[in-house]
Amino acid sequence: FDREWIEVAQQRSTEINKGEIKSMSGEKIFRKIQERFKK
Repeated sequence: FDREWIEVAQQRSTEINKGEIKSMSGEKIFRKIQERFKK
């Protein structure tokens, strides 16, 4: 499990550094979750 998590984290880091994906703050993520499930 730890090895798989490390591989995913490294891949995400590479994608962020290349500008392929954008990171999002934890606050923004939790706000979106709350908004989605308020309904």
